[in-house]
Amino acid sequence: FLLEYGCYVLGQIAAGMSKSGMLGCVGPQKIPVIESTFHAFAEGARSVKKDIKVEIVWTNDWSDVARAKERTLILLGQGADFIFHNANDGAPGVFQAVREKKKQGAEVYAFGSNADQNAMADEVILASAVLDIPAAFLSVARKVKEKQFKSEPQFLGMPQGLVWIEYNKKLEGKIPASVRALADETAEKIKKGEFKVPRVELK
Repeated sequence: FLLEYGCYVLGQIAAGMSKSGMLGCVGPQKIPVIESTFHAFAEGARSVKKDIKVEIVWTNDWSDVARAKERTLILLGQGADFIFHNANDGAPGVFQAVREKKKQGAEVYAFGSNADQNAMADEVILASAVLDIPAAFLSVARKVKEKQFKSEPQFLGMPQGLVWIEYNKKLEGKIPASVRALADETAEKIKKGEFKVPRVELK
């Protein structure tokens, strides 16, 4: 699944809204599939502001909520005002940290990943990069049934309607019109195959 498609667009939104000039990413372990999503996020941000800073931290655990919160607080303390995570089950810790910072008066936001996580912290999650895994498997099952399935790598994303940005209705109005317009334009180009999102090639 090319979550990178959604990550790139989220990076554009973050850079377009950031006041500190610093964004943060929180991941569980430094592996190519996770690094690729952060690379796409950073490249999306740099397409809007070339000199924007993107810091990445690792929890070295796939489910440690406390560690994810701790690492996120470090990023926020360093000045990051937007946090993108691909932290698996550690995600709640990321959102808790952003909530705490917001309660202190800071204008900070987070993004969800892999699923629509907006409801997990709707006061700070601006949008989520969503994967539709059930629809993908249904598509494969249908091809098998119709004897059209080919045993080969398949890269699924926005063009197939299996990756998209789900905006948080509660905070959607916080996104400036020009920032949203660019995000929508980029997403449309990706869907049509007119733009190739930078990603780490997996071996």
